[in-house]
Amino acid sequence: FPPPDEYVTWPVFRWSKDDRYFARLGADLLSVYETPGFGLLDKKS
Repeated sequence: FPPPDEYVTWPVFRWSKDDRYFARLGADLLSVYETPGFGLLDKKS
C-alpha cells in the first residue's frame, strides 16, 4: 500500500550540477551529502 501523498515529496533527493553533492529535505531539516562516499556533509543536518 502506498503512503498518503502528504508523506511523499518528490524528488526525494536533489543533486548538484556537478554530482558532487545531493540533498534531502525533511520536515524541519535539510541534509546535504557528498559523493562518492555518501557521507553527511559536516556530519550534521
